[in-house]
Amino acid sequence: MRNSKKVMIIEDDIDIREALSDMLEMEGYLTYKAGNGYEALTSLKKLAKIQQVPGLILLDLMMPVMDGIAFIKEIESNYTEFKNIPIIVASANLDLTTNTNLDLAVEKIPKPLDIDQVYNVVRKHCS
Repeated sequence: MRNSKKVMIIEDDIDIREALSDMLEMEGYLTYKAGNGYEALTSLKKLAKIQQVPGLILLDLMMPVMDGIAFIKEIESNYTEFKNIPIIVASANLDLTTNTNLDLAVEKIPKPLDIDQVYNVVRKHCS
């Protein structure tokens, strides 16, 4: 079961990850955090077992172990149960998304992140 007041933040920069988490929790959201796509998939599988899948994913593209593009491709290929979760790509290098099929990414926002833009996107997809 998808919960609209829960957001997964997938970001390798711990400062950005924690700041996003703090910011969203102050607005009443519960956040799950992962440092790369592999950690996020592991977490999503555990959350699915207890019916606590988030209502939105904020995804960085450039990360070690499993980057954002590989994460999206993995969900598209092997995890159909997570395809209905909106993914917001947040990256300093949005040019990477131009030549890559990222159908699951409903929006793309540039880094450095604008706090108001993040709030607006989260509210839009988690209402």
